Amino acid sequence: MAEQKANTIEFDDKREHASGWIATHWCDFPFEAHIDPDARNSNRPLYRVFGRSPKGTPIEIGAIWERKNRENGNTYLSLQIRDTGVEGREYNGNIGRLPGSHTSNDDLLLAIIESRPFAA
Repeated sequence: MAEQKANTIEFDDKREHASGWIATHWCDFPFEAHIDPDARNSNRPLYRVFGRSPKGTPIEIGAIWERKNRENGNTYLSLQIRDTGVEGREYNGNIGRLPGSHTSNDDLLLAIIESRPFAA
């Protein structure tokens, strides 16, 4: 994989693993995502997301969910990070094509677009 750009995620060819990097004015960290093999058969996230503690210990920090658009029924991926190191902060983002991407190979390197959590 090439050097990771901020607010992107890059999947392997089989889309079983990914690495990403989130950078905002209040957080900046890399992460990895691994597919949950049982996710398609239950109400579980499609990927489990892992980061590192301040001392470098791998820890689970969030999930990537497969969602369905209410208007057109298309599916998309949504990233949720539970703890970003800032008390009470949660990072939510949708995963989509990078600006200027046009080929099927572009579907492996995607943008993370920060979003606000949905109201209950």
